[in-house]
Amino acid sequence: MHAISLHDAGWAQFDGGDEQVNGPRPGKIFWAPKISDQGKPLSFLEVRPAEFLRAWSNSIACAEKACAIGGIVVSVHFSRLAESRLRAGGDTPDDTRSIRAFVSSQAERRSARANGRSAEEIDLLVDVLQFCDLLSLYLCCGAQEHVQFPQTFNGRTIRLLREGEMLRTEPALFGAGVSLGVRARLYTVSADEMNVTTIPFLLA
Repeated sequence: MHAISLHDAGWAQFDGGDEQVNGPRPGKIFWAPKISDQGKPLSFLEVRPAEFLRAWSNSIACAEKACAIGGIVVSVHFSRLAESRLRAGGDTPDDTRSIRAFVSSQAERRSARANGRSAEEIDLLVDVLQFCDLLSLYLCCGAQEHVQFPQTFNGRTIRLLREGEMLRTEPALFGAGVSLGVRARLYTVSADEMNVTTIPFLLA
């Protein structure tokens, strides 16, 4: 669970720029995100391969510090994303070579660290990570549609249904329900207020 929570930690360096945004709280620093030529914060989907490969590698290293299996699981997660990118095509020859080199080096890294873990166990843990990743992306992107996740656990898929302010999973994953808040930065930044807010969610 700790490794899953850290699986995107390597992106932190790309969430910020060189200037500090108005008035950080004591002990907290909020940096301006990287922006496009149009002044809009960049999505992770818009980041160039040289940068996302560095973010992926740093994320793997961070997860590995939490636990050895965490590094393996996060490595497989990003290797799956890299292989999907290669299948889609569209990158320059240099970027394609860099992505292929990442996949190859991560396979070698995992073989040296697997420590008896079976491929089936690792794949299951990666599926859990990728379910959590998609759930968080769904919540934060503001989608309103009912969805079914692609992962299968014990032969069952998981659906997420919107019922007013509540999001309900089938089968139920959160017992009597949970509430959570995601800290986010506002766009565009106002000169009169803090640019940090919390987005609330209710899940059952």
